[in-house]
Amino acid sequence: MADLLFHRIALLLLSFLFVFATVGSSSKTRFKYSLEKPHHPLDPLTSHEIKRVRTILSGHDPGFGSGSSIINAMALDEPEKQRVVRWKKGDRLPPRRAEVLAMSNGESHVLTVDLSSGRVVSDLVNPTFGYPILTMNDIVAASQVRPV
Repeated sequence: MADLLFHRIALLLLSFLFVFATVGSSSKTRFKYSLEKPHHPLDPLTSHEIKRVRTILSGHDPGFGSGSSIINAMALDEPEKQRVVRWKKGDRLPPRRAEVLAMSNGESHVLTVDLSSGRVVSDLVNPTFGYPILTMNDIVAASQVRPV
């Protein structure tokens, strides 16, 4: 009985691995962030767009240029579902926006950056509880703290 269960689980895991390996190796699913322009409203931010967001944030808050403000996370601020559903290949993309989670002046901020206008359209002190994701610098600093 245990052997049969083990073989079924092994077969299931191998099936998942095969599916993920097949999907992951397809050249159609790859997106070259540094070379590509977005072709679909839900395509992730390109490296050019990420650099533009950083430039816009530096103009909005000098801390982003000096390093005293830290970007913890950045992602596409997805357009409204109806706009995406109505969109057809070849149509113009809806305006692209980035949502940024950052630490500035000891506070967690949620910022929305409009890439077409080149400005920050929303800067809210994080209205939720908790802290943003740890950065690599945070992790290194925490690992160097000696116990008392």
